[in-house]
Amino acid sequence: MSADFTPFCDLLARAAGLHYPREKWDDLRRQMRPAARELGYADAEQCILALGETPPSPAQLGVVLHHLTIGESYFFRDPASFTYLQQHVVPDLLRRRGGAATTITVLSAGCSQGQEAYSAAIAVQRALPAGSRCTVSVVGADLDEAAVRTAERGVYTSWSFRGAPEWLLSQYFLPHGPDRYEIIPAIRALVTFRRANLIDAAAVRGVAGGSADVVFCRNVMLYLTPEANDRVLSTLETVLADDGTLFVSPTETGVPGLSRFCPVRGAGTAVFIKKASFAEAGRQAASPVRPARRRAASPGAAVARRRAAGAAPSSARVPVDGERRRRPRGDAFDEVLTEARGLLERGEYREAEERLAPLLAAQPDHSGALALAARAWADRGLLQKARDACRAALRADPTDAEQQYLWAMIHLELGDAEEAAAALRRTLYLDGGFALAYCGLDALARSQGRLEEASRQRARAVAALRALPADAVVRGGAGTRAGELLAMMASGGEA
Repeated sequence: MSADFTPFCDLLARAAGLHYPREKWDDLRRQMRPAARELGYADAEQCILALGETPPSPAQLGVVLHHLTIGESYFFRDPASFTYLQQHVVPDLLRRRGGAATTITVLSAGCSQGQEAYSAAIAVQRALPAGSRCTVSVVGADLDEAAVRTAERGVYTSWSFRGAPEWLLSQYFLPHGPDRYEIIPAIRALVTFRRANLIDAAAVRGVAGGSADVVFCRNVMLYLTPEANDRVLSTLETVLADDGTLFVSPTETGVPGLSRFCPVRGAGTAVFIKKASFAEAGRQAASPVRPARRRAASPGAAVARRRAAGAAPSSARVPVDGERRRRPRGDAFDEVLTEARGLLERGEYREAEERLAPLLAAQPDHSGALALAARAWADRGLLQKARDACRAALRADPTDAEQQYLWAMIHLELGDAEEAAAALRRTLYLDGGFALAYCGLDALARSQGRLEEASRQRARAVAALRALPADAVVRGGAGTRAGELLAMMASGGEA
């Protein structure tokens, strides 16, 4: 008979909102190994049972939470969020305030070691016009005291800059020893860090010091109980200013408590605003879609006879804006596709669409161009256009696993869970190692209350990710590395 971790898991839920259902107990045991060693127990199971029977001291609980919370991040993670902050949120705030002297406030909730908070400060600062009378105040809050101390030091290794813009190190950091870089004083002065438990509403409001114009709460809700998520989002709603913006992870857009906010269409990432300010601004709302990243190699024409072909019943020509541009010829097609891929990688979706327009005008059934156009339109929130382009691309090549995955994500956002699930299964038939397709089936099963099926899909996702090098880019993952997604799916425990 296996040990019963229920008392300890109940303690974690009360203390920090952490969610450890029975199917995650193996993960919990693995994560608790270093905590058990630090606390002087023979093994993780003994530690879990002992702390479940006798509540830990505050110091012991701090050790436990340090090892159970994910402390790894990097600068400008999900660059589309910071692009949207810099190009849309800050200019909109300045317009609303009429150029008066003001302070733009940002709360990084679950700031880990500070990379997100400093990234937000840099993005806001870069958005301010020359001579602006606006000041910037960023607060980072995290449950882990050790992470907060690291954030306050502001010194990082090169691993924290993977995928970051080339200008970041040269403009905003100073050398601080071998493979160490320190944030410049001008940015450090804009950011403060505090320890705070996000399920403690009073603590969060105290740390925020009033209302915040922008709140980042990304890759936090994945690990919390439904009740804790509801408490966190209720608190963030009170903290967020009336014209405020909330950024979450694209993997968290299905959390029920987010119904308090309105998603912003066309942001290219997961952005929400308060319903009151949404009504005033008259913005169009819909959850954003994350696109597939790179074309998958075809595993064979025989698969085309399977149900995958059913996803592309129409070969109708897809209309493209700007068709009267000069049409590319011959080898120029490859150049256009390469440029469009680069634009998509940088989050420049409208520019990618414009670059593809002449190619599609010249060759409307070009499967590669259609696939890229579908990605561009999906990220801009143009879901019907994205679906039409994706359908046409699948008509040309129904064995493209990443396009099947994009088809699934589009239908998930359109509210067609049945077609989304079918497309995810087609994706896995074409590529059994497509980790994000397992993640999608996990999320769908959980939303439908099928927890055993969700657990099976989650385990398959973890297995697929562990088969990849940690720094490998996950297919369909918008640049996410296998190690990063594994940390989210498997809670970052020891192997």
